[in-house]
Amino acid sequence: MIATTFLAIAALLLFATVFGALFKKLGLPMVVGQIFGGVLLGPTVLGTIAPQAHQFLFDFFVQHSRVFGILNWLGVILLVFISGFGMKLVLEKKDLKLISCLFLGSDILPFLAGIALFGFFMPGAVGTAQNALTFAVLFAISLSVTSVPVISKIFLDLKILNTRFAGAILTTSTLEDIVAWVLLSVVMGISSGNHISTTVLIVFALVAGIALKKSGITLVDRAVKKMEPIALSTFIPIYFALVGLRIDLLHAFDIGRFLIYFFLSMFIAIASVVLVMFVFKFKKDIITSYAISTSAKGGPGIVLAMIGLEYQIINLEFFTTLVLSSILSSLVAGLYLKHKVKQNHINFDEF
Repeated sequence: MIATTFLAIAALLLFATVFGALFKKLGLPMVVGQIFGGVLLGPTVLGTIAPQAHQFLFDFFVQHSRVFGILNWLGVILLVFISGFGMKLVLEKKDLKLISCLFLGSDILPFLAGIALFGFFMPGAVGTAQNALTFAVLFAISLSVTSVPVISKIFLDLKILNTRFAGAILTTSTLEDIVAWVLLSVVMGISSGNHISTTVLIVFALVAGIALKKSGITLVDRAVKKMEPIALSTFIPIYFALVGLRIDLLHAFDIGRFLIYFFLSMFIAIASVVLVMFVFKFKKDIITSYAISTSAKGGPGIVLAMIGLEYQIINLEFFTTLVLSSILSSLVAGLYLKHKVKQNHINFDEF
């Protein structure tokens, strides 16, 4: 079984690396390619065309091997830590009104909408734990979370990372992520003491990353810079391949329910920000850009889905819905901003 486990890990790393590089070459997020590599090895493709090969490689590995759990959580912790280390908290007095409005529109209102709507989705999405409280909170967070790594990469590629526009969104998104993980940790701890240690570890990794970056210690900075390439080329690609490995588009996916959730989540995320910024009289030509940028779920949305599935808060079908929605929302944000920058109709330093 040891040989099979190593073979499974090697296959996951190979497919994640190859398809991650291919997608990057096509101008798509690397993480999408890494997940796609896992999908190819999962029940959707390999499990259909060569079920015995899939069973030989992955059935024991996924269901019984402790290595699966270790790789899964190591990938999550490293991803969250590196994200935290790369976050930029810029709380300038002149931007407090903007950041407050963004936080209200992209976090608080969507979260409240999720609490109001979770009951409509719960019957077809809840996991075997059958815990309404944790499902409600996870569902609400899924509507309000924003991906800092994905949106940072989009800003970097478009050369607008150092603008006030990017700074406000990244600061708001960082605050949202901290609140989301702390809230999820507390609720899971109340519901079941068995889960609090792992979610607290995620919060600790995020806060530690932010704090170490803020410390400005040269030795720490060098250590993280040496560790980061190793994590980004091994553990994190394997983690995202594991996400893809769990996706079953043939037997645990409902296109109708996916489309309802995706369009509803995008509408709530965008409309909430537009409403708040319109009320507080921000410039109309920049409001939509803020709204669509903060709708990108990316990595945090995927991590949230994986945690929900691991602890049986959600079922496999809703896990797939959350992962695909996270990917698509990030692609929409990237394409929209690329279009706006190409048009050159917006000054990203004025609002």
